[in-house]
Formats: sequence, C-alpha cells, structure tokens
Amino acid sequence: MEDKADTFVQERLDSLHEIDCKIVSLLDDVSNLFQTYSESRSDPKDVKELFSKQTKSIYGTLSKVAIDLRKEVRFMDENIGVYDKNNDNVMILPISVDQKNTNLGRKKMDEQLGQLDKLLKNDNNEEAGKDE
Repeated sequence: MEDKADTFVQERLDSLHEIDCKIVSLLDDVSNLFQTYSESRSDPKDVKELFSKQTKSIYGTLSKVAIDLRKEVRFMDENIGVYDKNNDNVMILPISVDQKNTNLGRKKMDEQLGQLDKLLKNDNNEEAGKDE
C-alpha cells in the first residue's frame, strides 16, 4: 500500500520540482536580460533584437510556471478532504491559510524599487562624469 501512496505524492513532488526548475530558468533569463541591457556596447539594433528575444523567453517561461502552478493547486483542491479522487486513495488534510498583509509587501517592494532607482541614477551620473 505504501508504494501506491508514494506514486501520487511522488508525482506531485516531481511536478513541483519541474516548476522549481522553470523558476530557476526564469531567474537566469532575467539575469541575462539585465546583463544584456547593462553591458550593451554593440549595435543598438542587435541589442534591441536580443532584448526582444529575451523578453519573449521570460514571458513564455512565466506563463508556463503560472499554468503549472494552477494545475497543482487544482490537484490539491480536488484531493482535500477526500480519499477517492486519485488512484492512490491519498487524502490531503484541509489546512487554514491566513492571507498575508499584501500592503506591507507592496510597501517593501516600493522601498526597494526606490533604492534601485537611486543606485541607477548615481551610476548613470558617474558614467556621464567619466565621459566628459
């Protein structure tokens, strides 16, 4: 019986691992995008084309991650409190999830973006001073 239960659980774990790998790929793509943008010393047309390609890749990966996460949430929802919804008769116990304070997260994000803007402005001013 344990082998059967491991099948459903293992499928969920494998699926979450694939999603995790896609998120790592997404972060790598974003890193490459920033690197392309910040180190662009070549032809603007080439940079624009590469920027466009990388942006499409980011949105494609983001879309796949969102779809896969929705599927996993659906699997979890379908199996909460019932044992006969999957072939392995695994029941997921219901848990209560409190909503986090999204305003606090937004405030922190705004603070971080403000600091990033300051850093970018300082960096641009230093580069402009070197060019003169």
